Amino acid sequence: MGLKLREKIMKDGSSSLYLDIYYEGKRKYDFLNIHLSNKRKSSKEDKEKRELAERLRVKKTNELYNQETITFEKKNKQEDFYTYFEKFIKEKNNTPAYWDALLLQIKSFSENKENLSFAKITDDWLLKFQKHLLNNHANNTVLLYMNCLNDALKTAFRKKIISQNPFTTIPKSKRVKKINTEKTYLTIKELKSLANIQTNSILKQFRQIFIFSCFTGLRWSDANKLKWSNIIEINKNGKKEKVISFKQKKTKQLEYMPLSKQAINILADVKLVSKNNEFVFNEIVNMINERSENAVSRKINREIKAWGKETGIKKNLHFHVSRHTFATMSLTHGVDLYTVSKLLGHKDITTTTVYAKVVDEKKATAVANLPKLNFNKN
Repeated sequence: MGLKLREKIMKDGSSSLYLDIYYEGKRKYDFLNIHLSNKRKSSKEDKEKRELAERLRVKKTNELYNQETITFEKKNKQEDFYTYFEKFIKEKNNTPAYWDALLLQIKSFSENKENLSFAKITDDWLLKFQKHLLNNHANNTVLLYMNCLNDALKTAFRKKIISQNPFTTIPKSKRVKKINTEKTYLTIKELKSLANIQTNSILKQFRQIFIFSCFTGLRWSDANKLKWSNIIEINKNGKKEKVISFKQKKTKQLEYMPLSKQAINILADVKLVSKNNEFVFNEIVNMINERSENAVSRKINREIKAWGKETGIKKNLHFHVSRHTFATMSLTHGVDLYTVSKLLGHKDITTTTVYAKVVDEKKATAVANLPKLNFNKN
């Protein structure tokens, strides 16, 4: 849309003011029937006429803008959010399972499970949805869901599907805030219990990939796509060292992960079954191809919980606990914070300091539990 005030010189030298309007791909001219004198020096009367013409231009601009907004909202606000969100997730490619879970939460909250127009997603609707989530989920899970929903609505605004993101009108004081929680991790004793128990609660390759990640810190999205070609030998200080060479899915950075003896032993165990395959954890890759990464992610998390419960571990276990376990084990056994940060692929070392605090707390508890000795005062 474009609208400019212009003037046309008449035969007698005077000027006729008109609006040059470009709207919806068409150009038209609206003559205002306001004429300026042919005198070279503008008079007070001509100045007032120009001011009147400018007011008319502003008025016409507002009319067209309002009309454009009404047309825009009438056209787009009735579009189905569910259809948009499913497409949005698909375009993001291999999103974590919580994106699908968020859509299920929205459908559970909404009266209509088949259709939800953008018009209904207002700031008031978002606050009610947030309250609904807080009644059923932990605070930080709710924050994750709301951030994902905000991301989807930001994109809808950017693509001109909606004229405003309703999140922008919610005061910060009413938005859910992050609560610092303790990272769940496994001790060496608990890891041994998981590794030694004879169980049918979890698939063998699920056990292998989980424990492997406990000793490498790999994310689920990186571990399940690991190829044998990623396992290479490098020469370090005259000695050959086995490492994983891979590009992190989250950070897109090329990383080299040194392999501990335990990790190498797990790979040797896996290789007995899948040595002729491209992928290390080939059974998992086949599952993902048949279902989806999100579906397999949900399955392994269910089985990890059952595995932990059967072992007697009273912790909220899921695959990402393996990453926390690797970080705390490394720091506990003397690996410096900077190195752990690099091994985890963190861009900012402050992200890694959370684990350092956990280790410091463990040390403080250990010191506090030292036995007291009764010394003979004589």
